[in-house]
Amino acid sequence: MMKEQSKERFETLDGMRGIAAIFIMLFHYNIQNGYRFFFNAFTAVDFFFILSGFVILHSYGAKLDRGMANTDYLSRRIARLLPLSIFGVILGVPAFLLMQEASLTDFSSHQIWTAALSNMFFIPAYNSNWFMLDGARIVGQLFPTDGPLWSIFFEFFASIAFILFNRLGNKMLAISCFLFLLDVVIFSLWNGHMVGNRLFDFDAGWGTKNFTGGFSRVCFGFTCGMVIYRLIQAKTSLPIETKSRGWNALLVYFCLLLMLAFPFYIKGIYSILEISILAPILVYQGAQAHISGKRVEKISSALGALSFPVYCLHYPVILSVKSLRLLSVQLSFSNATAVIISVCITFALSYLVGKLIARLQLQQNLTNALNLSFVKIMPKWV
Repeated sequence: MMKEQSKERFETLDGMRGIAAIFIMLFHYNIQNGYRFFFNAFTAVDFFFILSGFVILHSYGAKLDRGMANTDYLSRRIARLLPLSIFGVILGVPAFLLMQEASLTDFSSHQIWTAALSNMFFIPAYNSNWFMLDGARIVGQLFPTDGPLWSIFFEFFASIAFILFNRLGNKMLAISCFLFLLDVVIFSLWNGHMVGNRLFDFDAGWGTKNFTGGFSRVCFGFTCGMVIYRLIQAKTSLPIETKSRGWNALLVYFCLLLMLAFPFYIKGIYSILEISILAPILVYQGAQAHISGKRVEKISSALGALSFPVYCLHYPVILSVKSLRLLSVQLSFSNATAVIISVCITFALSYLVGKLIARLQLQQNLTNALNLSFVKIMPKWV
């Protein structure tokens, strides 16, 4: 029996989000191993941006058009992003203190705590400090206490910009998407020239020197996701959630795996091809894909539930495990063993933190608290 996409969720897109989060985790966990199948996994971040543009338009576009307060919308976005970001930073502080003990960083204790306070609230911590991960020297990371949170900063920026994007007509939205893509290509050319070993270097936004490149990446991703949503909506002439047509979900997952596991940079050309053509096609197909059977539905739901916790929590875990490995003679296991241990801890921790947030209703309570605060401090027209 074929299951249609539900009214509230796109199960296939949830599963795709989980697969992308796992690839990001394995990308960070295998820097030393240099497995070629993770070379291009960093572009999963841009896949997230496209998914976010699609899902946020589905969830909030019509509501904002019908008069939903901007402050209510922003409260919901903050409540969605903030709790796990804070958990990630809380884990990141002891991880960095362990790295300091193992002489893997030149961050002082004061700089670690200052960065943590900033990072908790999506604020980049500009710096020129370094730390070592698997022999790779990483300089000027804007969110040192939890590296992947740089994209959450840009996600929140795009969530604000969405209020304006949502008011654009189809033609202006498509033109804006194209211009943002052009900006991405130009920045990638410049960044590739600075790096020196690629024609395009798309990996920007995470560090002090490449921070501005993140704005074009996220704006292209968000507007691209919105364009895809409107294309499907126009094609069906029905509410988008009421029709399920196109590829099977398992085929979409397989194609996503192939896209993210492509083992060659091709001077960075593949990255541009991936985010401008391949990823949009997969989101387009994933939004309409058939979910065949209860087992696939459950797997998709589980992947979706774990995706954001895995993304926010995996980085401090690997920093802690590898620092402890260097500090303790008793923990003389191989790098591969460290990766396996880190993956297991990440999944267990993600499950437990996700359950804790749900049980305490942190998102709902934070939304209510923020709405009350906005009512008191914001003008009525916001």
